Amino acid sequence: MKIAVIGAGISGLGAALALSDQHDVRVFERDTRLGGHANTVDVEYPDGKQWVDTGFIVYNHRNYPNMTSMFEELDVPTRWSDMSFGFSLNDGACEYACDSISKIFAQRWRVMDPRFLKTFSEILRFTRVAPKDLASGQLEGQSL
Repeated sequence: MKIAVIGAGISGLGAALALSDQHDVRVFERDTRLGGHANTVDVEYPDGKQWVDTGFIVYNHRNYPNMTSMFEELDVPTRWSDMSFGFSLNDGACEYACDSISKIFAQRWRVMDPRFLKTFSEILRFTRVAPKDLASGQLEGQSL
C-alpha cells in the first residue's frame, strides 16, 4: 500500500518507520529540516562540539514507551535529565516551580494568597479532570 505521512516531526517519522517494513511510505515536510519540535543543533564549547536538542519539550521512559522503543531500535543514545518546570514573572513578582511543594510555594507568602491558591487548585483540578474529559471529547469549547 502507498502511504503519505504529512509532517516530519517525531510522530510523522515514527509512523513512517513503523509502516515502512510493509508499505511504500513517503514523508512530506514543508520545513527545510526534519524533526518538528525535536531540533538538534551543534554548539561549540571551549572543550569541543556538543549536540543540543533545542525543541524537545519532554521525554521520559514512563510516558513515552513507543518513542523509547524507537530510540532503542535505532541505537539512539539518551540520558536522564531533570524535566521540571518553573517560571518567574515580572522580575520575580510571581515565581513557581512544580517539582516539589517547597518550590510551588517558593515565595512563602503565597501560602496565604487567595488568588495563587485558587490558581493552584485549578491546576490540580485540571490534571484530575482533563484526562477523562479529553478522552471522551467533553472539553471542546468548555471552560474548566
